[in-house]
Amino acid sequence: MRRVAATEAVLVTADVLNVRASPSTAGAIRGQTARGQLHARLGRDGDWVLIQFDHRQAWVHGDYTQTLSVP
Repeated sequence: MRRVAATEAVLVTADVLNVRASPSTAGAIRGQTARGQLHARLGRDGDWVLIQFDHRQAWVHGDYTQTLSVP
């Protein structure tokens, strides 16, 4: 897994996006996020992005996000 600077965020581009415990569709769903939500980007594993979600780390698929630089 590649760690990224805390100055990056992801913008959710899907209407609804499952947030998972591991970087796989087999990972347990921890919740959902929606279009327009911003989350701190903590790392990456292939197509999956590690985010800060409800005060914990969780995974979303990168195809449904856009990476942004945060000042």
